[in-house]
Amino acid sequence: MLLIKHLAEPVVPLVETEELPEANLTAFCHHVLLRLRPEHYNVFLYIVAFLREVLKHSDKNHCSPVQLALVFAPVLTKAPVLDKYGQKRAKRPKNERFLIHFLKDAAFCFNHTFCAQ
Repeated sequence: MLLIKHLAEPVVPLVETEELPEANLTAFCHHVLLRLRPEHYNVFLYIVAFLREVLKHSDKNHCSPVQLALVFAPVLTKAPVLDKYGQKRAKRPKNERFLIHFLKDAAFCFNHTFCAQ
């Protein structure tokens, strides 16, 4: 995670997730994936695949999509975890909701043709 955190550019630009709509989330997430550079796309899919494997064992590791998103979303988007006053955010940041969507329903994101280029 430290390697990803210290990349010059985030895997998923935060500006992409700031536009997150309440409705039609799947179409929006699909659109964001298509705008990623191939190497960022591949890293994102690899991490999502890994986290989905972690969730398959949630009965043993007690991890939930929300907990994983809380840890990984700020790293993938380089988003601040705390608000400007140093307090935890009251509302779930959009970057976390974006990642939760992929962890819960990500079948569509593994069907693109430019993966692994």
